[in-house]
Amino acid sequence: MMQKFFNQFHFSTSQIECKLSGEEERVLYNDQELRKKIEETRQKMYEAYEHNPDDPQVLTISQDLDVLLNKYNQAVKNTQNVK
Repeated sequence: MMQKFFNQFHFSTSQIECKLSGEEERVLYNDQELRKKIEETRQKMYEAYEHNPDDPQVLTISQDLDVLLNKYNQAVKNTQNVK
């Protein structure tokens, strides 16, 4: 379902800046990189949850996923406003 949503939007000329937990610096992502990072983070969260749902790392990963999704949604919204 998420891939269908992703396929509707492209903003590859934009760079999205994100800082996730455990990272020293902000990272710039383009459209495809951000989508890939979202899916990797989602998978990492699912795996951590399956291993131990009470692990505090699940919350940390979930927060990182929220940051990425919010940045993606913001970029999509900005792209739609330009059109």
